[in-house]
Amino acid sequence: MSQFNFKELEKRLHELGKDVHDFAGSIGLTSAAQDRGFKPRLDAVADPNTLTLYVDLPGMEKEDVKVSLAGNALTISGSRQISYSTNQEVLRQERSTGSFTRSFSMPGNAKPSGIKAAFRNGVLTVTVPLEAETPESDTIIIE
Repeated sequence: MSQFNFKELEKRLHELGKDVHDFAGSIGLTSAAQDRGFKPRLDAVADPNTLTLYVDLPGMEKEDVKVSLAGNALTISGSRQISYSTNQEVLRQERSTGSFTRSFSMPGNAKPSGIKAAFRNGVLTVTVPLEAETPESDTIIIE
């Protein structure tokens, strides 16, 4: 029996929704860039020892971003503003601006004291070390 890939379906539906919204904005039905606000794109990658988040924050500095941990929720927040001189007329603005907050539940085997964050070339990298998980056993030990 084949296994259905729900993550791939969710990703494709999200992309389709974004494409429809962007198209509606391009023909004047909505202001797509402004309606969406600024929601940075990210990748979450894991191996047995580490969970790593890569967050695209173009045009931002590390001072514009905050990474915090409360309980098992890791939160990345910040604000991106784009300004032009007063003698310029904005003819089209597609780059999103504004405040954002992204929160993630940390896995049960995360080591909060070892979380590190680095900001280089507009990409925030948050590394969360993971403890080795104890494999669950289906065998009952007889005493």
